[in-house]
Amino acid sequence: MTFRRDRVAALAVAALTAGLLAGCSDDEPDATPTGDGPSASATGTPSPSETAPVDRSREVVDGAAPLEEIGTTTGASGSSFRGATFTFYRLDASPTSTLLVWTMTGGGGSNPQDANYLSWELYPRMVVDDTEYRVLTYSRQGEDDTEVPGAVSNPVLRLTDGTESSPQSALFPPLPDDVDEVELKSPWFDNLTLPVSRPG
Repeated sequence: MTFRRDRVAALAVAALTAGLLAGCSDDEPDATPTGDGPSASATGTPSPSETAPVDRSREVVDGAAPLEEIGTTTGASGSSFRGATFTFYRLDASPTSTLLVWTMTGGGGSNPQDANYLSWELYPRMVVDDTEYRVLTYSRQGEDDTEVPGAVSNPVLRLTDGTESSPQSALFPPLPDDVDEVELKSPWFDNLTLPVSRPG
């Protein structure tokens, strides 16, 4: 069966939402994202059946279309990803958002302590000339009733030596129409440049 790439993006975004609803870390269960935009707030508490994390990203992405590598880099020496390899598969831009999909192969039992979705400021940044595009965030209610931002992404999981992670993904703002490549920067890995695709 042939799948259109915009369907892949839609399915990957669905996987992101499923990851958020299912729980993204060992913290208390996440609230349910609501609204249409990056600043959407979240209210309510999931039922007990929604609190156990279930990572279905690999079956969603692999079932939709084969992944094609667009770039690789290595984990930064000062990061908990040191010794790991990052492989990037999609940087798909649309008029409303940009989807980044990647996997990580663990090095020496890497444990991504610095990649919790609540540490959204550590997520990769897309740099175009002098402009940075950061991961979109949503708000959840913290223990003291304050609004706590979290990255719109599926869970970043613990890595083991030589084992490839499930596909990871994060959502970013839309890029200008004339941008065909971005520099990707993060405390997690060495900088690299990736091509931008525009499905559909």
